[in-house]
Amino acid sequence: MAPVELFRKIAAKPFEPFRIVLSDGSGHEVKHPDGVMVGTRTSVLSSEGDQEIRIDNLHVTKIEPIATVPTK
Repeated sequence: MAPVELFRKIAAKPFEPFRIVLSDGSGHEVKHPDGVMVGTRTSVLSSEGDQEIRIDNLHVTKIEPIATVPTK
């Protein structure tokens, strides 16, 4: 997937959490715009415990919304 698609999701106002699905079927949730750094070839995702996950943007097959419960 083109990096510009990830940039658009991160820059959306208001931000809506989403899941990045990779070609191997794994999914990684992005719950805050600061949770991902998008590069031209690779992106870095923050995960719990301050670990970083590097993904190749060519392996991103889709971006899907995460169902959230509206706050009152």
